[in-house]
Amino acid sequence: MPKFETLSQNIFDERARTAISKTPIRKEISIKDVEIINDTTLKLEDHQIKMNKDAFKGICKIVGLPVGFDKTFTASFGDKARQQLINRLKVAVQAKGSTTLSLVVNPDTKEIIAFRKIHAILFQMQRSSTPHPKSSTSMVWK
Repeated sequence: MPKFETLSQNIFDERARTAISKTPIRKEISIKDVEIINDTTLKLEDHQIKMNKDAFKGICKIVGLPVGFDKTFTASFGDKARQQLINRLKVAVQAKGSTTLSLVVNPDTKEIIAFRKIHAILFQMQRSSTPHPKSSTSMVWK
């Protein structure tokens, strides 16, 4: 049978600070402010920010670019053509009315780990039973 130990207030506060510091940072951005440089980097507000493969797949999904087609297209035409294609699809998505999305950043690595459509985030927050702490977006640019 597991043993339970009562935590002192200091230990509890320390663990709470640690948990909050490791919570991913979410920032709402306009899709027109995002420029894809390559599959690991994007430009946002004159800052180049690293992103992981899942984040790249997320932005491709948002602009309607299938991953299989992306691989074939890049193999045939190169990275520069891929960059132009994604940025043009981004403009088309914006023209249809989807202008805001949310990026999720790992606070430790300062790397973008996901892109989400805003309505998906709101749905997740409504279903969540725990309140989300306000996050600082200044950590993204450090």
